[in-house]
Amino acid sequence: MPGLFYSVVLILIHCSGGVQPLSDYEYQGEDFMVVFFAEFNQPSNPDKFNFLYIHSEKEGTCVLDYKVSRYSRARIKQHEILHPGRTIRAALPEVIQESLHSQITQKGVHVHCTVPVILYTLSRKQGTSNVYHGIPYKSLGTDYLIPGALNNALLAAAGVDANTVINVHIKTKCTYMYRNTTVKDGRKFTITLDKGDVFQLSREYVDYFGDQQCDLAGSYLTGSKPFAVFAGASCLFLANSTTGNGCDEGVIQVPPPTLWGKDFLVSDMAGQTNGYRLRIVASEDNTTTRIHEYDYGSFATSRDVHFALNKGDVHTEMYKRNTYLVIENTKPVFIMQYLTSDPMTVIVTPIDRFPTIDANTSHYIFATMEANKSGSEEMYVSLIVGTNNTDGVRLDGKPVAVSWAHVPLLGFSVGHLNVSYGSHLLNSVSPHTPGAVQVYGMSTRQGEAWGYSAISTCSVNCEDLSTDVGHLFGDSALGYYVNQIFNVVGSDASASQCLGTCDSLMNSALTKSICPKICPSFTFYIRKYIYKSP
Repeated sequence: MPGLFYSVVLILIHCSGGVQPLSDYEYQGEDFMVVFFAEFNQPSNPDKFNFLYIHSEKEGTCVLDYKVSRYSRARIKQHEILHPGRTIRAALPEVIQESLHSQITQKGVHVHCTVPVILYTLSRKQGTSNVYHGIPYKSLGTDYLIPGALNNALLAAAGVDANTVINVHIKTKCTYMYRNTTVKDGRKFTITLDKGDVFQLSREYVDYFGDQQCDLAGSYLTGSKPFAVFAGASCLFLANSTTGNGCDEGVIQVPPPTLWGKDFLVSDMAGQTNGYRLRIVASEDNTTTRIHEYDYGSFATSRDVHFALNKGDVHTEMYKRNTYLVIENTKPVFIMQYLTSDPMTVIVTPIDRFPTIDANTSHYIFATMEANKSGSEEMYVSLIVGTNNTDGVRLDGKPVAVSWAHVPLLGFSVGHLNVSYGSHLLNSVSPHTPGAVQVYGMSTRQGEAWGYSAISTCSVNCEDLSTDVGHLFGDSALGYYVNQIFNVVGSDASASQCLGTCDSLMNSALTKSICPKICPSFTFYIRKYIYKSP
């Protein structure tokens, strides 16, 4: 395995005290329901691993509750000990993995911890791997839109409470089978799930070259109680004459639309040469999307396009290497980024949901996933940080040596960094450093890739910089406050100048809570509310 690459995309955060956040805090919790899915390749003696990576800032324990046989009611309760500031890895047996059949099983894995944790799943065997971050019970919804996949698409729902009634509405060009009944475009049906039940809709054979383009994008599910939703592909094939051949599992846990966003900055991926693919899913009708494409090192757009989407519509497009995108939408959307040669899927974090990191109250601890045992390994960090804060970024306590590319009119910079295998801590000695983190890896020899969006340690005690203050105050009110600050400090103010002016202008604790949110990314908010883009 001479080329096993692991990359991490950083988008940074700050926390200190008050408003309940809607981003990273929403991905920390005590209870999760996770599911492990089948890969396209099922040998008779699979070298297959299922892992949970669990990070906690406090001492505690977790209990992993799952069934080991469909023929028995017996459940395993696997106990794991948590240590402050550390990430543990818990191995799970092969029997918990779903098959490729459309069915209802009892293969949900309930994770209950005594303290808030951040959780990721890893499923791996030779030739394929997949990682996604878990969404805790408290952040689950009752309404979901399915982002789908270009081919070999599947969707799944897992119950977290008894007697959860779910209405399923299918959108697809292909035919699926469920309980000996044909499921095709426009089909509606109802399922009932108890805690730990998993409903899966999947084709029972794999289209290895993606010719049938079986997608489920735009399908939607509504439930009588909150439940967990998963979507993706058992064998995601994105190859063409440029990228070559590649097929890999690509499944995520789908966040409800309340966690989607309007504005995005998309970085290129390190460790590969074939560019990347992007998929945008609209949550509402009459959504206008504008994409500004930039070449690294250029302050001029190489392409500027816009289009309209309705609820459930998707836009999928390929982008070349060494480009980054600024994407603006009039209504919330969900965006997934795909590595193309050996496909993997990463959720893109909205700019207005960026938290911030500093030296004390919030940081990222991320881990590259379990490596195959043969061959060399390379890991990368791709950084998106506030341009005024790049000198303060620290990885494992040391300054980062990055060649930064500045993003016009946004106040952010993009860069890549090679890191060693294992766990790493990312923070900043500069206060109020906005950003986010994505971790991804690939092995050209083993033909596998995986990726995930990392979650910061920002807790409920942090000052909420991940709250979407536009939702809290409304866009018109937030625009008014931004205009007030802009009229005093102009467009070139530092974060400290903005914070001082903002604090003096705001006359209540609630409005003052805006200041540490908007000032680290003031250039972005000027573009959004003063120059009114899109």
